[in-house]
Amino acid sequence: MASAKIPRMKKSLIAVIVVQLALVIGLLLAVQSGAVPLGVPGEWEWLRLPKPIASNWGRCALGVTTLGAFAAFCALGYRSLDRAKPALWRELAWLAALVVFASAVQVMIVNAAPDEFDLTRWAYVPYWSSSSGYYDVAREQIHDPARFLAEYPDWIQRQDALHVGTHPPGLFMVEYALLRTMNRYPLTARQIVELMPVTVQESMRFLSQRHRFPTADRGALISTSFLAVLFCSLTVFPLYALARAGWPAPIAWAAAALWPVVPSTLLFQPLADTAFPLLSTAALALAAHSSQSTRGRLRAFGAGVVLACGMMFTLAFLPIGLIVALVLASDAQVPPRQRIVLISVTGLGFLSITLVAWWATRADPFVIWWWNLKNHARFYVEFPRSYHRWVLVNPIEFMIAMGPPLLVWMCAALAAPKDVPRTAWATLAVLFVLNFSGKNLSEVARLWLPFMPPLLVAAACGLARLRGGFLSLATTALLLGAQTLVLQTMIQVVYPVVPDAPAPRVGLQEHAGHTDAEFRIDLHELPARDQTTARGKLDGLPAVPAEFDHVARLEVGQTAERQVYAPEFNDKSHGHVGRSAGGSGRGVRGVQGYRLPRLEFALERCGDDEPAPRRERSGFGREPASLAAIGQGKRECDGAGKGLRRATQL
Repeated sequence: MASAKIPRMKKSLIAVIVVQLALVIGLLLAVQSGAVPLGVPGEWEWLRLPKPIASNWGRCALGVTTLGAFAAFCALGYRSLDRAKPALWRELAWLAALVVFASAVQVMIVNAAPDEFDLTRWAYVPYWSSSSGYYDVAREQIHDPARFLAEYPDWIQRQDALHVGTHPPGLFMVEYALLRTMNRYPLTARQIVELMPVTVQESMRFLSQRHRFPTADRGALISTSFLAVLFCSLTVFPLYALARAGWPAPIAWAAAALWPVVPSTLLFQPLADTAFPLLSTAALALAAHSSQSTRGRLRAFGAGVVLACGMMFTLAFLPIGLIVALVLASDAQVPPRQRIVLISVTGLGFLSITLVAWWATRADPFVIWWWNLKNHARFYVEFPRSYHRWVLVNPIEFMIAMGPPLLVWMCAALAAPKDVPRTAWATLAVLFVLNFSGKNLSEVARLWLPFMPPLLVAAACGLARLRGGFLSLATTALLLGAQTLVLQTMIQVVYPVVPDAPAPRVGLQEHAGHTDAEFRIDLHELPARDQTTARGKLDGLPAVPAEFDHVARLEVGQTAERQVYAPEFNDKSHGHVGRSAGGSGRGVRGVQGYRLPRLEFALERCGDDEPAPRRERSGFGREPASLAAIGQGKRECDGAGKGLRRATQL
């Protein structure tokens, strides 16, 4: 019987690998064809890279070689730990080596992306306010950190519904600490900049043309990106510990080894979202181990402390806390009374750190979180989403973000529900509720990154259930890495660029044509006879006039978050105009868009004898200036915009 079962297992294993390969190829072909939307058209779609775009084949070869070496390392680690209970020192040694290999593979795969979309993001992403905004706030608004924190509950009420307005102060303070450190140790900052690859140094030189920032600022920006990669790699430690709560070392190794090549961890580098799984997984690991030791209460307290630290950075740790509670409450090996005690101790750990932080900073965290939630809700008022569409699209996007190979192993584990860890079941339950709650409509590939590690444990259990050994693990790692290597040549998800632009160096936008558009004129700047017309027509202009048809490059977008490219006219006047090298048109097709941090304009009046232009400054992401319309070319006087002749970048 046993001898007959082994061939069946081998056939099942081969079938699984074939299915994984087919799903990856099918996904890449679908994205390459352009026929499949990368989101919900008209509301949110991930950007596609412009075609054609240059690639550096030397970097591509280096990325493929690094991926192959990483897969071989994963196989060696599996074989070494797949023995009678390995010694603790051996497990720690392999994990330490895994952190090094994880950092290398994350850097080299990203470095293999096409030109201008490779490691140049290490400079661009933390700099542009459209990608984060933390650097701008830290540099321009945090002069006294104690005062900034004390005033944060009032300050957050005046912020936008994007990155800045929906986050507690943790990320701003980290950026401020890096800036202060680099200013205090200029030699260190200079060494960091000089050690960076040529692509990063070139992007820094380009940014210095727009913003003359010192070497200390450059060192801080690069350090921000480096820390995101490092913390993402360090996640393998708590992930291994989480799996070891109920499974042998080989399964724990498989879960930890696959984390660095999960597509989302690579595509979204170096956003702070890739660092959050370190804390979320640590909290889950402490909770999972709390019932297996005499120090269970101490570990439960530690889980609460980690959750409190996470809530200083993002409210994504609210559902993580719910998962922790479900893990503690569902442990059948612990008496009900003891479960209640562990949950209470976890809450005590959370409250203790939260209250201490409140006392130290004089910033009421509960007020901050309340306004973060209000700003998040306001986002869907300013940028509406179709609930029913996103409820269907979110799970698909999440599974693609994790990678089809992992999804196949998860399905193999779910076929035997008792073999699936409680943390994975709790995570799936919370994601189910979160999806149908409507709190995350779009961008779940990024927003749900902290929920992915527990599901990797389930995938590793599926691999073990089908007796997939070190070769299966290496093959899965190769498929995940290959998916990202190819996918990053077709789409981009973190760059502050507009569609069809070859690099972040091209990004001028004209805002007009919608009630949500940031096309505002200070009525006091116009003569009295034009104010009535301007009040009724300029703010919420139904469409960009045809006079713009001759402009070589024009992009029109809604405020802050969405860039719309319009292939055809929308007769209902809900649209924008977008133009690229390929042509122009009107209508709405929603994709992601961005804003430049600071530009200068000349404003000329029309119909008056005042030839001298007025000079105004407009700072996107700050309080509205007198003119927030950007463009190249001119707008002729017409009935919809009398009083405004042109807005030209100086």
